[in-house]
Amino acid sequence: MKNKILITGTRSGLGEFLSKKYPNPICITRENPLTDEIISEGVDTIIHCAFNQNMSELNLVNYKIYEDNINLTKKLLKIPHRRFVYISTCQVSELNSKSQPTPYIIMKALNEHIIREQSKNYLILRPSGLVGDDKKRNSLHKLMNNEDITLTGDSVNDFILFDDVYNTIQSHESGTFYLLSQKSITMKEIAEKFNKEINFGHFEYGINVESDIDIGRTSFEILKEHFGEIK
Repeated sequence: MKNKILITGTRSGLGEFLSKKYPNPICITRENPLTDEIISEGVDTIIHCAFNQNMSELNLVNYKIYEDNINLTKKLLKIPHRRFVYISTCQVSELNSKSQPTPYIIMKALNEHIIREQSKNYLILRPSGLVGDDKKRNSLHKLMNNEDITLTGDSVNDFILFDDVYNTIQSHESGTFYLLSQKSITMKEIAEKFNKEINFGHFEYGINVESDIDIGRTSFEILKEHFGEIK
């Protein structure tokens, strides 16, 4: 159990990135699921990154979504552990707004509640948009490739690096924290600063929360750090 780390969602994205940061972690994926042996032996730290975001399946009456997201969290909590790290989302702040929360936000919030109830020592991180080499394609990547996006130019987004999440896991033992850059950025500003010519859509997105942890850079500085100098 000592120093043994279990990470979920290691096939791609943040989970894959974190699996390369720790020596010989136990990697949990669809192809390599939890076993009774893992559950009984226990680990030092669980880092739960996995989330089924299949939009064709993501609705509140689909049992498979509960199995992949809620029930997986409950199974992980049965594993003896010293610390439970959960990667949530800054979008849970929308639960306090008048808008209807998406199934994605509801699932994340439910998982947070379950973890707080069942883990004695937890670290819940609520990051903004994650940027990394193995991140799945989204509006940011489409924009950077000169592809049209569905978001409006005035949509406000915020970005941090995979490394920022890793550093926070290393520096903060427990608690619940929003994790964002020092300053957000609109999609139009990204296009202008990186000299991209695209058409924007009609779906507006916004960020209405501030970071609990100072990562020392703005969203633009983070994007420049990841994508390189402006050409």
